[in-house]
Amino acid sequence: MFNLKLILLIFSSVTAIKTYGQMTGGLIELHLTHLNDFKKFYLLDFDADDQIIDSAYSKNGQIFFNFKYSHPFLGAIQNVPDSKDQIQMTIFTLFVDGQPLIIEDDYLNFSNIKVKNKLNAINQFSYDLIDSLKFCDSNIRILIEDKNYDAYNAGMHKFQSNYHQATCNYALQNPNIFSSVYVFSRLLTELNSDTVRLFYNLLDSVNQNSEWGIKIKMHLENYIKVKVGDRCKNIVGFNPKGDTLQLSNFLGKVVLLDFWSSGCGPCIMQKSYFKKIYKHKKDSGFEIVSFSLDKNLKIFHSSTQNEEWTNITDFKGYFSDAIINYGISSLPTLFLIDRKGVIRSIYYGAAFGTDANKDKDELITKLLLEK
Repeated sequence: MFNLKLILLIFSSVTAIKTYGQMTGGLIELHLTHLNDFKKFYLLDFDADDQIIDSAYSKNGQIFFNFKYSHPFLGAIQNVPDSKDQIQMTIFTLFVDGQPLIIEDDYLNFSNIKVKNKLNAINQFSYDLIDSLKFCDSNIRILIEDKNYDAYNAGMHKFQSNYHQATCNYALQNPNIFSSVYVFSRLLTELNSDTVRLFYNLLDSVNQNSEWGIKIKMHLENYIKVKVGDRCKNIVGFNPKGDTLQLSNFLGKVVLLDFWSSGCGPCIMQKSYFKKIYKHKKDSGFEIVSFSLDKNLKIFHSSTQNEEWTNITDFKGYFSDAIINYGISSLPTLFLIDRKGVIRSIYYGAAFGTDANKDKDELITKLLLEK
């Protein structure tokens, strides 16, 4: 699911970096009005579990990151809180691909973002897309505060549908740039195989052999759309203690298979429902198996501590066989599996509100009565 608290910016050069794996230099300059001096900021690599690439302090309204990296990545710039009472916030998300980035904005508002060096088509596309969708963070907060969960879920669905379609169209029109290949690789199960194959064939050899091009190729070779009535496919992973567990270990139970990550807000929010349903059903032959896309052991441990149900991961993220076999492109996605290993229902996204999970509860109760 998308975190609408982030201001999504897409920065890219006209052509992708032509060498992957070699260290190259990067430069990002931020010029922000209303920014106090000596505030600390991190540049993070989202693709490497928020690895810190560089840090810098503000001075005269400016922040400079001068860093080395081995391949393009989706990054974030976060402020470092001055005290424990403050929240660490992402102020920009961006694609880093070899071109210097010079950004101007208002630190208190973030309403008029400008890229000063070579504003290109993909930047303009991202601004136009965000302006057209209009389903912003303030709307979400109001809907949640008013407990208008139906409107929230409908709004999120519309936002994501529009975002996916617009992003797919742009990627098809501009295939051989890093950001296009990256975002397209995140939309694979939203698209039919003909569209995926068309895009892959538009890529040059460098992008086909990049990390994200390989993912698209794997999808074409292995992906089968999972549907209700299919038998579940086995999953092998490690629990927080390091023990190897398989989904097949739970054959004979009713299983709610949950695909999630610690960076997915709705995934975290639905855990309150998991606690409630697991407490009432665990002794009746019910199990929750949560498969995490986190690739960092420490994060996996901290995000699953004190949870009674089964948590596993293989630390491969979106390149896991489980992700390919179940066609996962957005989080959370849940599969309700009966005692015989047959998928009886599929749920996309988290449900909020008093009666939001009523259909799950009723079907779980029904499946537990089956032999």
